[in-house]
Amino acid sequence: MVHAAYGDKHCPVRMCFRWYGRFRDGREDNEDDPRSGRPTDCRNDNNVENISQLLLQNRHLSLRVIADKVYIDKDTVRKTVVEDLRERKICSRFVPHSLNSEQKDRRIAACQDLKEFVPAGETINAVYYKDVMGRLLNRIRRVRLGMCESGYWFLLHDNAASHNATIVKQFLAQRKVTVLNHPLYSPDLAPADYFLFPKVKSHLKGRLFDSISDIQKAVTSTLNIIAKDDFYKGIQKLYDRANLCVQ
Repeated sequence: MVHAAYGDKHCPVRMCFRWYGRFRDGREDNEDDPRSGRPTDCRNDNNVENISQLLLQNRHLSLRVIADKVYIDKDTVRKTVVEDLRERKICSRFVPHSLNSEQKDRRIAACQDLKEFVPAGETINAVYYKDVMGRLLNRIRRVRLGMCESGYWFLLHDNAASHNATIVKQFLAQRKVTVLNHPLYSPDLAPADYFLFPKVKSHLKGRLFDSISDIQKAVTSTLNIIAKDDFYKGIQKLYDRANLCVQ
């Protein structure tokens, strides 16, 4: 009967019974009940700071893991990371679109403080890198015994996971190796990036090789012909670059 009177716009039968029950119980209006309104926005300063700290500790975290840690939904985490923190994901790692003020300050602070082939199938993890450091120290003892005993040398490596592993840090600390602080995202402050690798590339550019062993021989030969003074100048440039960064 209701359908015949009002057509497709009629109220469903169940809804009619529901409202009939409400009016029978004493209700006198047909307005909607008050609601809490729109959900609170989770993209607040507190959550932005929490997510930022999580990414500083581990940039390999997934959005799902971050969402579970801060107790907000994954889509809100994604918007916070991309729009608020301006981070992007490269090779399963979140990195900033550009250095923010905090990262620039750390870079300046780090400046102020201032030939081995991996076997085929081997992964450079913490255990492997610790063994590399052991061989490096043995080499220094053989060729620079006085420097090794006096501790008058410093180690500068980047922030790779294997470099920052606890067993590696403990190994270097036990042997009293002074490790220089290397700021994040600063290849211009890494001698290997601005000095050594370009020299090797310039010598190998345009050459073709038949095997991995041929490449290793060519790289070794290139490293051997780099003059001692060039290495000294390459390290000296680190001081100049660090001073430019501070200025």
